[in-house]
Amino acid sequence: MGRILDHDYIVPLLWMRDKGFFPVFVCGNVNETNETLSEWRKSTKPSAGRRIQVMLKIAKAIQYLHSMGVIFQYIIGDIFLDSDFRAKLHFRGTTLRYIRETPSSHHMLGSDDKILYSNQTNIFIFGYLFYEMYFDRDMNLRDRLEFKRDIIAEKPSEPEISEDAWQLIQRCCAEDPRSRPSINEIVQEMESWKI
Repeated sequence: MGRILDHDYIVPLLWMRDKGFFPVFVCGNVNETNETLSEWRKSTKPSAGRRIQVMLKIAKAIQYLHSMGVIFQYIIGDIFLDSDFRAKLHFRGTTLRYIRETPSSHHMLGSDDKILYSNQTNIFIFGYLFYEMYFDRDMNLRDRLEFKRDIIAEKPSEPEISEDAWQLIQRCCAEDPRSRPSINEIVQEMESWKI
C-alpha cells in the first residue's frame, strides 16, 4: 500500500521485519529530514495561525487517504513535517474494502463495539489532535482510542481560539459519529477561515 500512495501525504515504508510479537517498521526518505509534529510544536512554539495552517495540511492528508479508500486507527505520534513543511502521515492503516469484505476483521472493533477503523473515527481523532495541537496539550493515547470526549469538552481560556475553530473541534468529536463532519467538509471550512 505504501508504494502506491502519494509520498506527498505519507512517510514511505522502506522495509519491515518481525521482532518477536511486534513488527518493526523502518520509514522515511533518505533525501529528506522529517520532524514529528510533537517535536516541531515543542521546539518552535508556533503561533495559533501557524498551528491552524498545519492542521489544514493534516486535514488535506487525511482527505487524500480517504479518497483512496484508506483509513487508520490513530495518527497522533505518526505525523511528520517535511523540509517543505508538508504534513505526512506514517501509514498504519487498512482499507475500507478490507474491513467490509474480510470476515476476520472483527478485531477492528474496540471495546463496547466502538469501531476503531472508520472515516468517522478518523474525524474524531483529527478533532482530538486539533485540540491537542492548538492548546499545546499532550493527551493520553488510551483516551483517544476510547473516544473520551469529556477531556476536550471544556474550552481552555488560553490561548484564545476563534469560535469557528472551537466549534469544528467539538463537531469532529461529537458523541454520535453520524453527526461528525466529513473530511471534505472540514477542509472546505478551514480553507474559508482567515488565517
